[in-house]
Amino acid sequence: MRISSLLSALSSRLVEAGVITMDNDFAGENMPPLRVDQTEFWIHENYLGHGIAPLNTKRRRIMDVMVQYDLYVPLGGGTMRLDEKTEQIERLFDPNVPENSDINGEDFTAKIIRLQVDEDMTVGDWCMRPVLIYISVASHA
Repeated sequence: MRISSLLSALSSRLVEAGVITMDNDFAGENMPPLRVDQTEFWIHENYLGHGIAPLNTKRRRIMDVMVQYDLYVPLGGGTMRLDEKTEQIERLFDPNVPENSDINGEDFTAKIIRLQVDEDMTVGDWCMRPVLIYISVASHA
């Protein structure tokens, strides 16, 4: 399983739900650079790595993965938009709702096991809110 397949499935879900449009509002792996001076909201995707695979066979590999979405709005405004987008992501990836927590790809199945929203912080001219998603992934090699 390629991690890019999982990241693509996650970002596709964000687009389908209208959280992002991919028109200068999303930065992630293999994405063109954003022109953040021309947007009022954007997300930066961070793949934070994976833990030791608790099960590893010739046909199947299971591992825990962490993906963080940093949500950005300009300082001094936009906190309502930040709250709205955070709530959308929390509903979209709710670990307590099977249809929201299950993610299936061509060569993997995944389940969101935890979602954590951290406190806002200032990053330059932006207010940033990190949303950390813990995912258990099983590859089908």
